[in-house]
Amino acid sequence: MRHTFFATLYSVALGLTGVGFLVGVTRSDVLLANAAPLAFFAALSFMLKRAGFHVAPQVTHSLVGIIDLAALFVFGPILGAWVAASSGFVYLFLNAWRRDKHSLRDFLEIPLFNAGLKVGMCYAASHVYALLGGQFAPRMLTPETLPAFLAAVVTWFALDHLGWGLLEYLRGGATALVAFLRTILVYSLLMELLPLPLAIVIAVVYTSLDRGIFLIMALGLFCTAIVVQRFADASAHLVRRRNDLTVLYEFGQALSQAAFDSDKITEVLCAHAQRIVPCDLCQIEFFDREGPPEAETRIALQATASETRHPNQPAPTSPLFDYFSKHRQPIRALDVYKPLVYPLDGTGSAVAASEKVTIAGRQARSALFVPMLAGEELIGVLSLFAIRARVFHPIHASNLAAMAAQAAVAIQNARLYAVERQRATQLAIVSDVSRQVAQVLDIDELLQQVVNSIRERFGYAKVHIFTVDGDAGYAVFRASSDPRSAAWRDKGWRLRLGLEGIVGWVAALGEPHIVDDVRKEPRFILDPDEQTSDTRSEIAVPLIVGKETVGVLDVQNNAVNAFGDEDLFILKTLAAQVAIAIEDARLFNSQKEEAWYLNVMLQVAQNLSQTASLDEALETVVRITPLLVGVARCAILLYDPANEAFVSAKAYGLSDEQDETLRHMRFRADDYGALSKLRQEMAPVVIQDPTADQMIRPEIRELFTIHALLIAPLITRGELVGAMLVDQGTRSRQFNPHEIQVVMGIANQVAVAIEGARLTSEAEGKKRLEYELGLARQIQESFLPDACPLISDYEICSQWQTAREVGGDFYDFIPLTGGRWGIVIADVSDKGMAAALFMALARTIIRTMAIGKPTPHEAIDRANDVILTDAHSEMFVTVFYAVLDPARASVTYVNAGHNPPLLYRAATRQVTTLKEHGIALGVIPNISLHDCEITAEPGDVLLLYTDGVTEALNAREEEFGADRLASIVAASGHLSSDKLVDEILQSVAEFTGGGPNSDDLTIVAIKRRAEQAGEPSRTESVL
Repeated sequence: MRHTFFATLYSVALGLTGVGFLVGVTRSDVLLANAAPLAFFAALSFMLKRAGFHVAPQVTHSLVGIIDLAALFVFGPILGAWVAASSGFVYLFLNAWRRDKHSLRDFLEIPLFNAGLKVGMCYAASHVYALLGGQFAPRMLTPETLPAFLAAVVTWFALDHLGWGLLEYLRGGATALVAFLRTILVYSLLMELLPLPLAIVIAVVYTSLDRGIFLIMALGLFCTAIVVQRFADASAHLVRRRNDLTVLYEFGQALSQAAFDSDKITEVLCAHAQRIVPCDLCQIEFFDREGPPEAETRIALQATASETRHPNQPAPTSPLFDYFSKHRQPIRALDVYKPLVYPLDGTGSAVAASEKVTIAGRQARSALFVPMLAGEELIGVLSLFAIRARVFHPIHASNLAAMAAQAAVAIQNARLYAVERQRATQLAIVSDVSRQVAQVLDIDELLQQVVNSIRERFGYAKVHIFTVDGDAGYAVFRASSDPRSAAWRDKGWRLRLGLEGIVGWVAALGEPHIVDDVRKEPRFILDPDEQTSDTRSEIAVPLIVGKETVGVLDVQNNAVNAFGDEDLFILKTLAAQVAIAIEDARLFNSQKEEAWYLNVMLQVAQNLSQTASLDEALETVVRITPLLVGVARCAILLYDPANEAFVSAKAYGLSDEQDETLRHMRFRADDYGALSKLRQEMAPVVIQDPTADQMIRPEIRELFTIHALLIAPLITRGELVGAMLVDQGTRSRQFNPHEIQVVMGIANQVAVAIEGARLTSEAEGKKRLEYELGLARQIQESFLPDACPLISDYEICSQWQTAREVGGDFYDFIPLTGGRWGIVIADVSDKGMAAALFMALARTIIRTMAIGKPTPHEAIDRANDVILTDAHSEMFVTVFYAVLDPARASVTYVNAGHNPPLLYRAATRQVTTLKEHGIALGVIPNISLHDCEITAEPGDVLLLYTDGVTEALNAREEEFGADRLASIVAASGHLSSDKLVDEILQSVAEFTGGGPNSDDLTIVAIKRRAEQAGEPSRTESVL
């Protein structure tokens, strides 16, 4: 406290003395007469202070002493002191305001002290200067006046550091003074003392030379200060960032060492957070959204500089829970009392959370709240509190957000690991029980073993199993851990589905049900022969196979609220295994029948695999089906969707007359009831008695002597392709379900064979089309140049990609007289084969016109007329045609509706667009284009492209755009032409995600090579 008093007394006394003395000796008329230049110097001094930087607080400022000392030389001690004192006071005052330093010391004491010190420095330096023969407002620098100047510089520098050093000594003693000098000494000598002699030059220039030169020097100083400031800021930022990254790296290593220990993870998070952010209290709280309201928030850790506590006690609902459930960004409370909170919508939550926190009996003034997010789930909050205001900054929030997210994921993983480890133990028991019951195929023996194993391994009081008889509408008792199980089964104990008992209810709904207290459950019923029961809680879980409920596993206990989520999980897992075991036992009894069915399907498949054509496959099916299924006749009809009719393909078992009649018949799907129903329902149609069924007309029934008929749909990929008919002929035997199943299996294989034949035909057609398109692409590629021309002093690179096999983009290099080259890039208004044909026509016409016409506009105007005469389609072509004259380093061009090329100037590294633009070719006759000319300087690049580049789309349907292309050219224009093209193609591929081009893409890059040392350069301007 004493040190602070003397330091304050010293700074205030020096400030008041210096400022008071200055005011007392100043003549107002002189001050007003020089107000303008003084204001200019003061403003320049202020700007240098603002643009420069401080090595230590308030002292060792880069370059600024130059202006203050120059004002002393120009205006003398009194007016010069006004410049130094006023600029210094205003700068420190505004700097304190800008940096949120709102204390009286920062706002008034330090600025006043600095102003008073500057007054003393001005008087001392001016007297030394005058004693050594120096004159104010000097007009030249001579060897005689140089010592006076240098003495003033040294005096100025020494008094400045003496004044600040004494203040540091009064604040913290000799230790503080030594630390202060170590901090600033090197920087003061390099950044403040060495530049001070420039004040002499500035003073001489101001008084003896043109004011314009002085302004240029002032501007140079200002720019130099900005550069130095930026360098210093960047260096400081890199140091801070390096320290933060070191902590983040060490935090990641510490997290990996904490493994799956949640308490250790919270300690690691808090410890590393305190290393990054200065705070008085670090607190971590977790949220339990599934617990009761009073236990929703749990304080897991509280750490100060002296101790770390793990309360792990429930707390009232945190105000931060609702806020961070909606917002994901941290909250910075700069001053809770104000309040100054970022973002503003977190003010209420920050204030409410901070009011509950005291640190060593003092209220928290500033706070930082960071959500702990594991993916999208909010698991807790990391809170940091300080008793001082304005402690936390945005970079703190950013770093802690990254750490909190890592810690949240680690904690979530630790919790999941603990749950999964417990669950693994339970599942091991479930697996053991399942392994035992899987070896039993007799259902009664199986179920009794299940209930006994569950009761023995999990300790439940009673375990029952019921099976569902859906046709009768009952849940039938089958086994129990109760000794009376056999008696209850002999009595035929059963419960009506949905009407009797919890078991009947669960069997009807197919969902598990937990009863915490059966005395409050009206559905609860006693076991047979029981008058009373000690059962207090019950859980019933359906046994489900697929979507069918085949039984119910019922477990009872003698305590209230005995069953929770873990019991439900275990019993559902067991129920799934028991259901499978029941189903396996049932399937065991039908294995022979199923084996026979599979054998039938195998024989059909083997016979179909040996056929070479669809006709042969159908012939095989209609012959093998009667042998395998036992029917009398079989026929296959194919569906003609265009005429909505069925036509005969193959038949077996008919007489020659019937077969001939059937072959010439067409069955409209809307005329015959059975086939119409088949098409509408896409399901088999069974007619057991045709005489009593109106779906078959009497004449058809009599013609083919039908007694029982089964029509199976032939379906592939959801579409009806035909029908398979089998009937019993003259026999009156009806079809059973198994026969229907077998016929449907054969029908499915027939449908696959039909589809396979169609796909084979389509594949052959596609193969022919691909061959023709490939040939067309080869022809189209032959129209393009084999290679880019080799032109002295120029690099040319091209790239051509089509969206389909063939496309409408093209480019061309046309040799002209006089060593000139015509360069064409064009885009036809369509894609595919039509565009390729139009491209061939346009390319030929343009090449012919370019050779025959002397100027670009004459060639393109004439090409338009020829295209309109020869091409009668509605397509058009955009063209950019340029003539490169290497001898003149000029490019003369016309643009007929094409994307404007980009011009990169190497001298300025700027990219411009060739704006001249006309109408596309093939639209209207008698167009009038005009030539434009540019000069290619060494290193310049002209980039021609089609809209396949700028209109490339990404996954969000956003275009690549001309601005993005221009940015790439600006950044890579210094590269060779081939590397520039590679950069563009790579950027387009990354933008589109590497997918196929949506449009044809063509690029031509023309670069004039940079001149070698010693070669003359061209200075022609762009025309």
